[in-house]
Amino acid sequence: MPKIQPYLTHPDPEVREEALNGIVNLGEAAGAALLREAAQRSPSKQEAVRLIEMAEYLELPVSTTKFLKPESVVPKAKP
Repeated sequence: MPKIQPYLTHPDPEVREEALNGIVNLGEAAGAALLREAAQRSPSKQEAVRLIEMAEYLELPVSTTKFLKPESVVPKAKP
């Protein structure tokens, strides 16, 4: 993530968006601090809000719920 961090404040908004997407796709909570820092230097309030929202998303607890596979249905033999 440190290699992506400088691109969060790049002059080109498309580069900043791709950097944001990269950090979110990594899905690591540590990326939240980078996003909050970038929000403080964001060129627009709208972009700062988006960075904060994505930081909050990364900080959400990971779900530990596992989905169970349905049992196989075995056709009954005809008598």
